[in-house]
Amino acid sequence: MGRARSRAAGTPRAVEAQRRALCVEAARVMAEEGVLDYQAAKRKAGERLNLSPGGWLPSNREVDDALGDYLATFRPRQTAEGLRLRLRLAREAMAALAEFAPRAVGAWVRGRVTPHTPVELHLFADSFEEVNLHLMDRGIRARVGEKRLRYDRGRTAQQPCCRFEVEGVEMELVVFNRRGERQAPLCPVSGQPMARWYPHQLAAAAGLAEG
Repeated sequence: MGRARSRAAGTPRAVEAQRRALCVEAARVMAEEGVLDYQAAKRKAGERLNLSPGGWLPSNREVDDALGDYLATFRPRQTAEGLRLRLRLAREAMAALAEFAPRAVGAWVRGRVTPHTPVELHLFADSFEEVNLHLMDRGIRARVGEKRLRYDRGRTAQQPCCRFEVEGVEMELVVFNRRGERQAPLCPVSGQPMARWYPHQLAAAAGLAEG
């Protein structure tokens, strides 16, 4: 009997059900618990469900789709309000940082907005210090750190970044040299080069009307 139960648990239908359950739980973890990394969310979901997936771990895209479904079902108003707030903050920040050719990136542009979702901007400067001094001159004392980004052919890089909070939303400014405009890092969802949005593209990217 136990052996039959074990065989049933390993059937394609059972594996797919477990895979789907892990995907949905990972999306819930991201929406409700402030986990921003897809791999970390999947690991946490596996621990919660007492699952040890082998080769059947859901992809980041599947989790991202499940996150979109979760937000639309359980947090539609909060998501729309959070998106509008981040759109406004991004526009204001991009205007203030215009000399660094800012581009908007990240989950929030695709409408994946939780209370913990930062506004991510890519900036391009001759040096990181130039950006940091620009912020300090405007009374912004940012937390300085690094962000690990992936590129094609398995290459990774640690890019300097500044983080600070505005109206309860974290702003994350990742700084590249001027040549960094030519090659965008890979999106963790699609595995393709990140879309980098200009200020005038934000409304369309976020699915909101101008004004």
